[in-house]
Amino acid sequence: MMKKSKSTNLDKRDSGIEVIGEVPWGTHFCLFYQTKEDLIDILVPYFKAGLESNEYCMWVTSEPLNQKDAENAIKKSLPNFEQYLNKKQIEIIPHNEWYLKNNEFNSQRVLDDWVDKLNYGLSQGFKGLRLTGNTFWLEEKDWKAFTDYEEEVNNIIGNYNMIGVCTYCLEKCGPYELLDVIHNHQFALIRREGKWTNFKSMEQIKAEEKYREAYNLVNFYKDLFAHDMNTILQAILSTTQYHSLLRNDPEELEDFGDITKIVEMHVRRGTSLISKVRTLSKLEETEIQLIPIGVFDVLDKSVENTKKSFHEKNINIQIEGLSKDLKILGDALLIDVFDNLLNNSVKFSDNDKESIVDIIISKIQADDIKYIKFEFKDNGIGIPDDRKKTLFQELFERDKSKRGMGIGLSLVKKIVDKYEGKIWVEDRIKGNYKEGSNFVVLLKESP
Repeated sequence: MMKKSKSTNLDKRDSGIEVIGEVPWGTHFCLFYQTKEDLIDILVPYFKAGLESNEYCMWVTSEPLNQKDAENAIKKSLPNFEQYLNKKQIEIIPHNEWYLKNNEFNSQRVLDDWVDKLNYGLSQGFKGLRLTGNTFWLEEKDWKAFTDYEEEVNNIIGNYNMIGVCTYCLEKCGPYELLDVIHNHQFALIRREGKWTNFKSMEQIKAEEKYREAYNLVNFYKDLFAHDMNTILQAILSTTQYHSLLRNDPEELEDFGDITKIVEMHVRRGTSLISKVRTLSKLEETEIQLIPIGVFDVLDKSVENTKKSFHEKNINIQIEGLSKDLKILGDALLIDVFDNLLNNSVKFSDNDKESIVDIIISKIQADDIKYIKFEFKDNGIGIPDDRKKTLFQELFERDKSKRGMGIGLSLVKKIVDKYEGKIWVEDRIKGNYKEGSNFVVLLKESP
């Protein structure tokens, strides 16, 4: 079996091929050729870039470009090629020594051999494995086994520091064979009107869009997390430095108040931020299994979790309509929903007047689905209408002068979506005027 090795597939590598440019580890594409010159035109710069990037290279040859032809072609492009041969950074071998040991093609053996070559290259200090194999030797009886092998390669190569190009003779591929090849590779190179063209399927285009989204999301969270954590740590540092300045003046130090409470507050902020980022990352990777969850115990625990924050700002919590037998379809993340909505109410309460957070729970039916409706009503500063649409995005802020991740409400939205529920915010109306906000959450009632 193939052993999984660490892949740094966000690391871009120079393909050496102008029409492709840089590619990440895990790239697996194909080349349709007609002549020996086509193979030389693509594979020589491909391996030249790999050697110069400190990668281990494997070139498995077949007609019309044999082992000797391949070696002579790369020597012309790379005058110091002998140095790479001497330090055993590249192997150029015929197909029968690789694909057809004992005159038999065994897909699992070939897959395992590629990984063995990768592990050897890594052990010698090379960055990864760059490979190619020519399929001219394929006979009709081997086609099905080889296409299954190629499909397996395409499914797993993303787990490895590998880049692979498989070369197919265009004249030997009929319409069905062409479809098989394109399906089993991320993209294909073909010469049209004298120019190389990079042909991508819609599946690959969508995969690249998802890759770009994931890459941008990683950088987004990294930058914002660093900013918010730096703000928290700077606040702690400033507090402790002020404590040091007042250390020799007990009277002023007493007036300053309890330093440890301020530090504790910022540490709690940092711990909460880390916890939210971890939960968000897990949500992106895992599927949630919905099971009946008792609302009473979870909400009671969540109120206990946030009780200290409510007491510090003199906020009272009132719960209406909560029954001990209420159950929704969810999982352990339900407490994150309640915690974040309660903390949100605390954060934006008005300190200049008595604050009350009402939690109203009821049953409703919408679109033939039975829901438990949760309303978290605060009498805080409210939310401008132009902000309601972006409220559950990662970078929502009440005050444009402050930059923060706004990650709590984003986390709530992602969990509620996983629960197949709904969430929105509306103004809290008291009498004839607006007072604060009302966060409404609909979660499916357990049968």
